[in-house]
Amino acid sequence: MFVGTGWFWSLIVGIVVAAAAIIFVLQNAERVSVEFLGWNGHVSLAGLVLLVALAAIVLDEIFGAFYRRRRRRRLTAQAAPAGRVSR
Repeated sequence: MFVGTGWFWSLIVGIVVAAAAIIFVLQNAERVSVEFLGWNGHVSLAGLVLLVALAAIVLDEIFGAFYRRRRRRRLTAQAAPAGRVSR
């Protein structure tokens, strides 16, 4: 395994963001009016913030996985001897 291709930093950031979102949710449970792309309604502020935070974390992990995969391939190709074909 190559140094610098892991996911440890994003896990720490994700945990900190999730903890902040949970604290915010617990303190702000009132209902608010929301309008988005023609949809409007009344939802819990807590639920809305939690949903947005979870979506951001999931998207970060998906894009991070693609980035790590591309970086591992590039590092593997650089580490392969000149005469060998890399996968």
